[in-house]
Amino acid sequence: MRPQCWSQQNVDDTVFPAFLISLAVRKEQRANIKFCQKSGLSVKDTWNSLHGVFGRECLSLTQVRFRWKHFAAGSNDIGDKRRSGRPNQRHKKVQQISAALDEDRRKSIRQLSEEVAMAQTSVHRVLHIDLDFSKLSCKFVLHVLTEEQRRHRVKLCQDNLELVRTVPKFLDKIITGDECWISIFENHTKLESCQWLPKGSARPTKALRARSTKKTMLTVFFYVCGVILIDFAPQGMTIDTEYYCGILRKLKNRIRKKRPGMWKGGVDGHTDKDFVLHHDNAPSHTAARTLDLIGQSDINLLAHSQYSPDLAPADFFLFSILKQKLRGRKFASIPAVQDEVRKILRDIDEEDFTSGIRELGIRWKKCIKEEGAFFEGKHVEVDPLSEAEYEETESESDSEQGSSNDNVAHTSDSDFE
Repeated sequence: MRPQCWSQQNVDDTVFPAFLISLAVRKEQRANIKFCQKSGLSVKDTWNSLHGVFGRECLSLTQVRFRWKHFAAGSNDIGDKRRSGRPNQRHKKVQQISAALDEDRRKSIRQLSEEVAMAQTSVHRVLHIDLDFSKLSCKFVLHVLTEEQRRHRVKLCQDNLELVRTVPKFLDKIITGDECWISIFENHTKLESCQWLPKGSARPTKALRARSTKKTMLTVFFYVCGVILIDFAPQGMTIDTEYYCGILRKLKNRIRKKRPGMWKGGVDGHTDKDFVLHHDNAPSHTAARTLDLIGQSDINLLAHSQYSPDLAPADFFLFSILKQKLRGRKFASIPAVQDEVRKILRDIDEEDFTSGIRELGIRWKKCIKEEGAFFEGKHVEVDPLSEAEYEETESESDSEQGSSNDNVAHTSDSDFE
């Protein structure tokens, strides 16, 4: 026999089923039951009174009898009694998920759901609300630093900050440089390819391009006022010790001719040059022949730690600007892209070079605060270099050197020859 579903036709003409009566109406009737019980009415009389007022929404006789006895026993509560319900297993599940993540932080929500026997939506809620976790992808770095390398980075940054505090205008005396490959076509990054489109639009497509094999090696040296030297290696030439020593000789002659003020006066009393050379630890930069040439030229060399592109102005400042302006543009030949590189470097404002070089002081502080670890992409709060202290060192430098900086020429087209 098929069970009958409840419908308006088979409802008892006396009252509605209890689940059809709203909570507000039920509470109102309970209050009336309480009044009738206190007034001395019987259960039957109480039900008749309620049925005469509420009609088919009246509580059943069984429910009225239960409430009448409830109030007769001395209770005054017209609400429902709190029930224990099913035991709450959430706290236990949170501990299980936390223990599972301690074993392997890369587990997916589906794996955690199967392991702790919990719905995926509940696992998602535990991860983001109870544990306050978010899943982050790994960031690729140039090198996994050892403890010794991190201590060495901290020590060099502390020594360099001490020079900033003791040597007048020390950051303005730094001449830094590096090498970089320049292709005739630079692809846009994935972030740069993003487009603003109406909601619901299809994702834009883009053909995957291989990195261009036609490229040229750029070597550039600059300081707070702009570029000092630009050099492009001949095609097929590698940057070995012999070639880099030739670059340093060009740089020395360019400083002597175009920046005579920097060739006079000592930085810290050890040499007679008013600048400090900075480059990274590439093999051609640290070779014995290169170091001998720097020593014979009485040039101060600012120490640079291994695997530290985040502490090299050419990497974090100049090359990023250059590559950004070249992306998405295709050049017909190597000379064409070389001419465009010269134009881009010539058009960079002097204020940008100044801020890029002086950013070194902030990055030294960040490196110390992060205990030598890479800090790119992290929000590291440090105190900026004191402007009052910097102005004081500027005034000291001006009084000691007089007008020697008046002889420093600004970047011009002739510097790129």
